[in-house]
Amino acid sequence: MVTKATAHGLDGLPAGWADAEVLPGVSVWDKGELEGRLFLVTAVKQTMSSQNYAMAWVEGELPDGTMFTFNDSSAVVGVRAEVEELLTTLKKADQLDEWIPVRFVCPDGLRVSRYEKEDNRGKMQPFRTYYFTRSGKRA
Repeated sequence: MVTKATAHGLDGLPAGWADAEVLPGVSVWDKGELEGRLFLVTAVKQTMSSQNYAMAWVEGELPDGTMFTFNDSSAVVGVRAEVEELLTTLKKADQLDEWIPVRFVCPDGLRVSRYEKEDNRGKMQPFRTYYFTRSGKRA
């Protein structure tokens, strides 16, 4: 359901925008915006892309209450694999396309691994794999 901009407490809108609608949902962020930034993960979802590869969606909240979501489709490691492992532990790995509520803190946001890899044309390309940061203590 869409709601009016004024119902969201949006201040300083240009004249004539107050009656505009605001789409529901949480904004999708670039994972790079979450590097080294404390956040709470509030829900995760596994899905398949239109090209038939596995994806994970993560919904989170910053300390100031800002909500966000991002997705990851790393093939073997990274956030997608971590979400799959988490849902397997929770015995919910078979639930595709459903938001599963979770609550865990990423004390230093996302960690990124930068590297080069040969693409399907034989050309070296820069790649990034993102990971949730951990407590720093052995489980």
